[in-house]
Parts: sequence; C-alpha cells; structure tokens
Amino acid sequence: MVAPPTNQSLSRKEFMDTSKWKMLLKSRKFWAAVVGLIVVFLEAFVPNFPFDGEQLLYFVVTVVGYILGTGIEDGLARRQ
Repeated sequence: MVAPPTNQSLSRKEFMDTSKWKMLLKSRKFWAAVVGLIVVFLEAFVPNFPFDGEQLLYFVVTVVGYILGTGIEDGLARRQ
C-alpha cells in the first residue's frame, strides 16, 4: 500500500478511498467484468449483434473463467 500524502490536502479516509479506486481501475478482473457486461448488454439490445445465444454463453464462461483464474493467481501470490 502507498503511504498517505505528506501534505494534509486529503484526509486519511479520502486517501484510502482514492487508492481503492486506483486499485480497482488497475484490476484485470474488473476490466474483464466490464467487457463481459458490455457484450451481454450489446447482445440484448443491438438487434444484429454478431453473437447468437450459444456464442454468448461461451464468451461469458470464458470471461468468468478468466476472472476466477486471475483471482486464484492473485490469492496465491499474496500467500507467498
């Protein structure tokens, strides 16, 4: 974790909140989930989206597998 700023422009709580946002925006799991949600919404609301139901299922399973794999990788890296 990054040390809080030396100038008192941000309180400790504000600093913790901004560092959490920065960590979230750097997260591979977060961006995989965002891309997955965008594709699901596009398939639902765009009539000629190039995925059919089965392809969408395979895509979602792939994204979920990626998120779980990345989570396991991150968890094991912290354990060592």
